[in-house]
Amino acid sequence: MSLQFARNLLTVFIAIFLIHKNVNAQNIIDEKLLDGFVLAPYVSFVYSEADSPKDLLQQKPKFKPLAAKNFTSTTKRVWYKIEFEISKKYTQPLFIQTQFPNAPYLKAFHSTHSSSHPNKWNLVFDDEKTFNKRGYSHPLQTFKFTPKNSKKIIMLVAYENMINVPLNFKLYNENNLQQASVKHVISNSIFIILCLVISLFSLIYILLKPEIKVIAFTLFSTLIALYLSETSGFNYQYVWPEIPKINTFMPPILINLLYVSYLYFTMHIFDLKRKSTFLYRAYYALIVFTTILFGTCLITDSIQIAVSIAILTAPLPLFTAIWAVKNKLWASKFFLFGCICNVLLNNIIAGLFALNIFYSPNINVLFFTKIGFIVEIFAFTAALLSYAWSVQQKLLNIERINIENEKSLHLIEVENRELVAQKALEQQKQAHLQHNADLMQEMLDSKNKFLVDVSHELRTPLTILKLQVELLQNGLEEDLKSSYQKLALKVFDMETFISNLYQLGQLDINAVNLSYSHIDIAMVLNLWSKEFSDSAKERNLVWSFENYLPEQLVLSLDISKLKSVLDHLVNNALRYTHSPGQIKLTAKIDNKNLIIALEDSSPGINGSEYDLIFERLYRVETSRNRKTGGAGLGLAICKGLMAAQKGEISAVSSDLGGVKMVITLTSHINQTLKNDLLDTNNSLLHI
Repeated sequence: MSLQFARNLLTVFIAIFLIHKNVNAQNIIDEKLLDGFVLAPYVSFVYSEADSPKDLLQQKPKFKPLAAKNFTSTTKRVWYKIEFEISKKYTQPLFIQTQFPNAPYLKAFHSTHSSSHPNKWNLVFDDEKTFNKRGYSHPLQTFKFTPKNSKKIIMLVAYENMINVPLNFKLYNENNLQQASVKHVISNSIFIILCLVISLFSLIYILLKPEIKVIAFTLFSTLIALYLSETSGFNYQYVWPEIPKINTFMPPILINLLYVSYLYFTMHIFDLKRKSTFLYRAYYALIVFTTILFGTCLITDSIQIAVSIAILTAPLPLFTAIWAVKNKLWASKFFLFGCICNVLLNNIIAGLFALNIFYSPNINVLFFTKIGFIVEIFAFTAALLSYAWSVQQKLLNIERINIENEKSLHLIEVENRELVAQKALEQQKQAHLQHNADLMQEMLDSKNKFLVDVSHELRTPLTILKLQVELLQNGLEEDLKSSYQKLALKVFDMETFISNLYQLGQLDINAVNLSYSHIDIAMVLNLWSKEFSDSAKERNLVWSFENYLPEQLVLSLDISKLKSVLDHLVNNALRYTHSPGQIKLTAKIDNKNLIIALEDSSPGINGSEYDLIFERLYRVETSRNRKTGGAGLGLAICKGLMAAQKGEISAVSSDLGGVKMVITLTSHINQTLKNDLLDTNNSLLHI
């Protein structure tokens, strides 16, 4: 913050310096501003003894920005270059008016450069009067020229001077040249007062909100007002010659405005309304009486009374400063220093000069007035900067504490978030462990249930075998041949059941050996369909096969595993379909997948059991009898065989009234192997 403050303050003083030095600039001048437009920022100069612009330009001079106060008495000839821009639409005559008192040599040239005459200069003013013939009471000189559709205006003025004179070029049009009137004076005065009011009110605003921008604006506007009052605002005898004493009255008037603003500001800087009612009323009375007395001075053409009041009331600000020091109010020492300088230089010494009590021809009274106010303003500024600095430090400390608190809160918040995240992670771990435990328990329960079901499935045929053997041992069975057939059948069922268990175990551990071969799937399914059709006719069932496969479609499949799955599905359909009934086989390619569907007529199963029928040892309730047989392992084996070949099997309701089994296999189509695989297909027909 301190670096930023110093940078802004330096920028303000640089801006003030540039304004005070009248740095040359290039701007577009509008005709509406041609009422004494000050051309100082557009003027540069060079010392040269050249007699004409042509001779001057041949020397390639380096013009410097004009700063009137830097000129000293010299007999050398000076060339001024006035350069600015104006609208091309403006073609009326223009006038440049300047103050050249007692100039022995003065000429002005206007550039009329064009493509045909690139270096043409017109002489617009040539004063041949000698030094002793031109009166000092008429110092204004006017140069007339016409733009003639030229946007850039360039003039060269040659001048020799014997005394130190502040230069002031102003631009007019024909209508405004003669109007050096009260309007001009009032406009300048209002602008100066506005600058002062803005600066003083911004100073008051600093007390409420000490910002760097406000401080910079205060210094800027205050010193602009002082500069205008010093250089251009008070020099009214040249533009208002009807009032000879205008230069005598205008400085005290503006000083009074500054003085009143100073008094008003002092009232608020120390909060006199709340802390000292006596001083507050004294200041208000002084402001009112000073304003009235200075107004009377304008009417009576006398300033003795007002100056006397200023001298008599000078101790009041000094007393206020001492009172502030005693009460230890902020910046009171700065204020006291500025108050002493202002009272001593401005009120007392300037007042004594104005009343002719103390007079010296070698001393300029306005010099003390300006010094007094400048010191006072800078003292105020130092006081405000001191106060603003202390407030800034407090604000920085508060901000630093707030930042540290925010950091602490942020750390606490981060720690809380970490704790919450850790807690959530622990909960996720617990949930994962619980899920794994549930899965393990589910697998264990499934294993136990499977073992129970397996033992049940084995105990039933074993019981029958035991009973049949006991009948044979006791000679109670008359038909021995039938008894042995029953024993053989039960042994075969047990062998089949154990074989299915073994096959399921192989599927669980991915130990199934797959033997892929390239076959013409359409031809193979046609041959199998004929085989299945014969079995269906034996059971009084209608068999149909809808083949939507393209011709010569060669697929890479384990044909034996596919035949095993279809055999089981067809056997289930033949076993459970009521006679008379219908069984339909369908084959097609859908999205590069082989789809084989087998559906039958009634009876169907409940919708909730379609996913359950593929579980091990699960049988639909309506089939839980030994008339149809089966242990409930076949569909589980079919699902495992399809999964081994990256396929799947599912069950849905059939439009025929029964169940529809759908096999989906990822096809590996290879048309080019058709002719080479005919022998392989023939060997597979009998699988």
